[in-house]
Amino acid sequence: MSKLKYIFTVLSLLTFAGIIAAQDVQDEPPPRENQKKERPNLLRELDLSREQVQQIREINQTNRRELRAAQQKVGEARRNLDQAIYAEKEDDANVQIKLREFQDAQAEAARLRADTEFQIRKVLTPEQLVRFRELRQNFEEHKNNRGQNPNRFRMRNQFRNKPLNNRRMPPQN
Repeated sequence: MSKLKYIFTVLSLLTFAGIIAAQDVQDEPPPRENQKKERPNLLRELDLSREQVQQIREINQTNRRELRAAQQKVGEARRNLDQAIYAEKEDDANVQIKLREFQDAQAEAARLRADTEFQIRKVLTPEQLVRFRELRQNFEEHKNNRGQNPNRFRMRNQFRNKPLNNRRMPPQN
C-alpha cells in the first residue's frame, strides 16, 4: 500500500509541474464569477516569479523526452508481461523475467518523476513550499471526498461473499 501511496504522491507532484508549465500569468483571463473553479491557479496561489516559472518550464522541457520514453518502456514491458502470462505454454521463468523487466521499467519511470519533482521543489521558496503542501492536502481531501456515496462501500461489501449465480465457472483440472 505504501508503494501505491508513493506512486500517487509522485504523480500528483508531476501534475503540479505540468500545470505550472501550461499556465501563463499574463495570458490567462480572470475567472468569471459563475465559472466553476476545478483547480487552483498555482502560479497565482504560489506567487511564483517569472524566473521561477521559467526555471520550472526548463526543468519540464529537459526531462519530458526521457519521461515519455520511460513511460513507453513501462507500457511495452506491461504488454510483454501479459503475453508471457497468457501464452499458450506456461513458462514460469519467462514470466519472472518479464515481471522483472516491468518492475525495472516502473522503477526507472518513478525515479525520473521523482528527480523532476525534486528539481522543481528546489525552485520554490520555503513559503511557497508550505503553501504548495497546503494546496496539495486540500486537493487530496477534495479528491477523496468528491462524489462519494457514504453507502457505496457498504453496498459493495454486502455482495462480496455471495456466489454469482449467473456465471458458470470452468471446471478446474
